[in-house]
Amino acid sequence: MLRDEPVIRSGREANYQAGKDTGRFWDAGASNVHWVIVKNDQVAQGITEALARVEADGVIVEGNSFLEYVKADLTIMCARSEGGKIKPSARRVLSKIDFLYLSTLEATAVNAKRQFEQFCAGLTLPVDFAGLPIITHEDIRVLLSRIYRPLLRL
Repeated sequence: MLRDEPVIRSGREANYQAGKDTGRFWDAGASNVHWVIVKNDQVAQGITEALARVEADGVIVEGNSFLEYVKADLTIMCARSEGGKIKPSARRVLSKIDFLYLSTLEATAVNAKRQFEQFCAGLTLPVDFAGLPIITHEDIRVLLSRIYRPLLRL
């Protein structure tokens, strides 16, 4: 799929795959999904071309590399509460994150945050989560207030 130029697949027919992120976006109600397929040196060009195809006031972008080229109004990084591999691209953009959302199968946010603290304590690489608001499903109202705050000023 990688070519000399970025590849942007737009529309359901071009990028729907059940069980893949693009399929999940469509299934969740996205009105249009663009999939950017690029080499490392094509990311900026691919992002620019994909954003030119967006016909909405707001857009949700999945991925970390995007933040190295575009200043987002709001950034949410998702992580499993029990931890896992932290991609280099995620480490590079941590300073640009507004919220770290912990996903978990646990019943409470307290358990999720405790699991994440245990994971962080065992990290061998220096990763700075200090000052980063950590939220769970129980904090969705806080997140929504942050999203809708600019609209309330109109």
